[in-house]
Amino acid sequence: MSQPSQQPGNDDSSGSRMAKIKSDVLARGKACLTCRERKVKCDGKQPVCTPCGNSRRDCVYATKKRGPGAGSVVALRGKLSLLEERMNSLIDESSRHSAEVEASAESFNMEFAPGMSVPSMPLQVTEIPPEDRDYVLEVLFRVQHRVLSNIDRDYIFERLAHPDPNERPHPGLISALLLVGVCYSHALSFTRPIPATIPSMDDLLAQAHIQLRECLGNVDRILDFLQGTALVCHYLFRQGRLQEAQYMSASTSRLAISCRIHQIDATVLAEDPNTYSTLPLGQSKWDGTLLGRPKSSAELGQRIAAFWEIFINDKVLSIVTGLLSSFDTHSAETHITTAWPRSAEEYRSREAFSFPYSSVDDLFNIPAGIDPTAMDIQSTTTLKGIVLLERSNRLLGLSSIPRHNMEAHVHFFNQLKELREAVDRFRKAIPLGSDLAPSAPGPCYSYIDVAHMMMHVADININRSADTLCEYEQFWDASTLHDGRVEAAKRIVGLSQHIIRDAKEPLEMEYRLELIPFSNASCVLVGFFLTPAAIVMIEHMRLLKEIDDEEAFEDSAVTLHEAEKDLASAIETLVEMTEGFPILGVQLEKIQSLRE
Repeated sequence: MSQPSQQPGNDDSSGSRMAKIKSDVLARGKACLTCRERKVKCDGKQPVCTPCGNSRRDCVYATKKRGPGAGSVVALRGKLSLLEERMNSLIDESSRHSAEVEASAESFNMEFAPGMSVPSMPLQVTEIPPEDRDYVLEVLFRVQHRVLSNIDRDYIFERLAHPDPNERPHPGLISALLLVGVCYSHALSFTRPIPATIPSMDDLLAQAHIQLRECLGNVDRILDFLQGTALVCHYLFRQGRLQEAQYMSASTSRLAISCRIHQIDATVLAEDPNTYSTLPLGQSKWDGTLLGRPKSSAELGQRIAAFWEIFINDKVLSIVTGLLSSFDTHSAETHITTAWPRSAEEYRSREAFSFPYSSVDDLFNIPAGIDPTAMDIQSTTTLKGIVLLERSNRLLGLSSIPRHNMEAHVHFFNQLKELREAVDRFRKAIPLGSDLAPSAPGPCYSYIDVAHMMMHVADININRSADTLCEYEQFWDASTLHDGRVEAAKRIVGLSQHIIRDAKEPLEMEYRLELIPFSNASCVLVGFFLTPAAIVMIEHMRLLKEIDDEEAFEDSAVTLHEAEKDLASAIETLVEMTEGFPILGVQLEKIQSLRE
């Protein structure tokens, strides 16, 4: 009878292997939270384990004690170390690519506006009396819709009144708020002038730059930094300083991605900030991130608002300059899933979380039973328009397809078809603002007309992109595409007249000041939207002048006289707007050169 086989546990070599394996396994609870969440083997090295150090991730260890114990100090040091490394890498990258960016700026023919220069930095920060500071802040909060911003007024003033200085807004955020407040106060009529104690815009800009750089070094002030830089970026854009705005927008967008505020999806919104004090560490989606858990629903709302302010800066600059956006919807890392913004009041009351979750992807695949715009606030309508317009710009840049690559043509056709359906669906869901605006003084709806203009510009881009497919009969007809562009251009010019008339209405009356939801950011965009419309009219006029067939000439949807009239109207509007926005002078020169 054969001897029984030896048990594995009695094998000396097997035992030594098991001992080695046990020695490599960390004791329960010793692995960092980041590695647990990623299901990665952790070596327990502190303050930063090897896997987190290699992947440049935030390394956080659980602590048994709450409050500022040793574990939390280690975690904060780790976060601060990561922030310092990221800031240094951004500075190095900015210096390394400065020549390339300037070359890019020349390629799209955008430079600083005449007379604009980087302000000299003040020797010391100016102390402002609280009552004067608060007055300028109120100015901003009453017109912040013009900046397409949604900073919570009550949230800021509650923090300003907090007895603990560490809980108050960072001075960099306050300087940025004052900068934009002073900027917009010059264009509006108020019963009281800006106090003499408030620094000039140049000094406020320099002060904001210095303070925001310091803000980035404080791990608990990242949200203040993001909001402050978004406001400064908007100011630079409004002043025509595109290179500086592009630098700041790109850096802030990358930090926003690192903070994960671009992916505040349904699962994150399902968490209740009021229960965080009893929720074990590692069970929140915010654990292991740079921002950590929000302290309240209001703070969560500000994170969402901050992301969309950064997003709109990035997309508008991409549309205006032709440079790539920092947010690539096809990349898992940068794909946007953050819910569309709601008002600050709705976040405070938690009413915002009762609305069905919706984000960028839903523009193209609307969930059943959801009205795409019925619950939108003003800024969301503008955001959706910008998303669709930027997508059309991107496809226009990809339209150079090899002539005989049928597979690529079919794929491109499907992309254009999906975008066209999304544009038509969005346009039908929003009425014209000119139809909603009452004749008596009260709220007007120019932002809706701006969204319609975006869709008409998207139509022009889609039709230009589709020109590459015209050699295949199963796609679109070239003459139909041309007529579609001309009709879209005519509508853009008509809408611009209504929007500009509305922008000129007097703002002395207090209730008019509070209710007009028209933003200068939108006004600048109107100027840029007139450029493709004018180009289409110039092309149409040339085509009509080349037609020998008198009958075909008369049958044109837009006659030569109408085209000339619309072109003259577009140029006149641009000339008028250039006085307030020098950057539009570049667009005017482009149209004039094509006209000659």
